[in-house]
Amino acid sequence: MPAVINALIAIALIALSSDHQILPTVISPLSLAYWADIQMSSDWFGFAQSMRLESLWTIYLIAVGIAQWTSFSTKKSTLIACAPFAVIWAIWFVINLM
Repeated sequence: MPAVINALIAIALIALSSDHQILPTVISPLSLAYWADIQMSSDWFGFAQSMRLESLWTIYLIAVGIAQWTSFSTKKSTLIACAPFAVIWAIWFVINLM
């Protein structure tokens, strides 16, 4: 479901574009790469492209699902839901710094 909002916004941006050559970041308009105007040639493009607003919504949905399924506390289920995203983004951040 979170990807549907991103897709609808992307379709609207593509439809409203006056030029037939659009940037690839338009496909993911809720990403940090789109809002910070990070170019594809940058080492940070992939990292910024993965940092999307719908990722936060996805983490929230995962946390709610875990809390309902296991009866864990909100704090524990949020930690479990955030952990994979945090680990992957932290490793990617460190690799980009090197």
